[in-house]
Amino acid sequence: STASDRITNSFPNTKIVSKSDAKNSYTKSLIVIISTQAKDEANNIAKSINATVGVLPFGEVKPNGIDILIILGSDFKK
Repeated sequence: STASDRITNSFPNTKIVSKSDAKNSYTKSLIVIISTQAKDEANNIAKSINATVGVLPFGEVKPNGIDILIILGSDFKK
């Protein structure tokens, strides 16, 4: 299954609003908390896809109007 399928199936209140390629390549998947209100949800999603919660990497653009940014690394297992 895709990451978006896994996330929306595991977290039905989650809405995927956009998908695009990261500016850089990543070996580890990363969850970036944009809205502090989404901290718990971000941590739960991170656990479900074996990702790390961290800060927005240098060179990546902070999207507007979202609570959580997910960057899938090459470690993501479908």
